[in-house]
Amino acid sequence: MFTSLQAQLPADGVGWDHMGGWNQMNGWGWGGMVLGWVLIVALVLFAVWAFAGRGGDGSGQRQTPLDVLETRFAQGEITADEYRARRDVLLQPRPRRRK
Repeated sequence: MFTSLQAQLPADGVGWDHMGGWNQMNGWGWGGMVLGWVLIVALVLFAVWAFAGRGGDGSGQRQTPLDVLETRFAQGEITADEYRARRDVLLQPRPRRRK
């Protein structure tokens, strides 16, 4: 008496490999699988790199210290005298460092 699995097997057993062909990587094989994973990892890394530099406002541009100072003054966090004093410090030319 044959079971349904035995009825599907060739009479001489040729071509049967215990996994129904799944143990052989068809097409691109292992190289295609590795290439696929490399592409996925590269896309994730690119996405992290692309969005890492964005500020909280979502504009993608970093604020300079002078921008932060102007925002604080506009919001009333500092007085006009504090603003002018800090702005003057920020606008002073910096001495060059020797290497």
